Amino acid sequence: MRSQRRRAAPKKELGCDGSNSDDLSITDMPYEILIFILSLLPVKDAVVTSSVTKKWRFLWHGLTHLNFDAMKIFFDNTSLYRLERSKFIEQVNSVIRNYNHPVVHRFRINLGISDLNRRVIDEWLQFAVNKKVEILELDLNYDFPLILPNSRYVEFVSLKKLYLNNVKLRAAVLEDLLTRSPQIESISIHDSTYMTHIRVAGRHLNIKHFEIVHCRDLQSIYLG
Repeated sequence: MRSQRRRAAPKKELGCDGSNSDDLSITDMPYEILIFILSLLPVKDAVVTSSVTKKWRFLWHGLTHLNFDAMKIFFDNTSLYRLERSKFIEQVNSVIRNYNHPVVHRFRINLGISDLNRRVIDEWLQFAVNKKVEILELDLNYDFPLILPNSRYVEFVSLKKLYLNNVKLRAAVLEDLLTRSPQIESISIHDSTYMTHIRVAGRHLNIKHFEIVHCRDLQSIYLG
């Protein structure tokens, strides 16, 4: 009789730390990779992952890109607009209250033309100021302030890019904002009212891109 040869069992791959790779799961991935994965999710979904495992309870706090987009929510639920709007506000407030990372690289709020209580948006803007945001994008019906409720001037020490859509912005507020944001390089303003004459000047300014679109009250721009 021919002797039967036993096939050797396939070798199991070992992880970098010598552990069996078959036993590895997504929760064992390096912190940097997990943060990258979370950054691809909507903020509300990234926050939900804190309930997956104790290891992830505060993982979402490492996100430095906070993107709150309510456009799809509002358009898909027009009959429940007020309810959905309240839920969205609470979601943003909850993230802001529990967020403890020292800086935010990008902060975006997209509400289209939806009206919200100004005090609520002022608090969101104050959060962006406190977290030394570098990229700020606001798409909402909002009167951009010169001074926030805490009696402080709006001052972005690290801001590099500013995008405003549907935001009411007076020329004097823009000029003051630029003098208090020494790092700003790019400005895009769309569908804004109140601005008639814009003057952007000063040796300290480092602006490389300046865009004005559909600002129907605008009469003149001076760049110097």
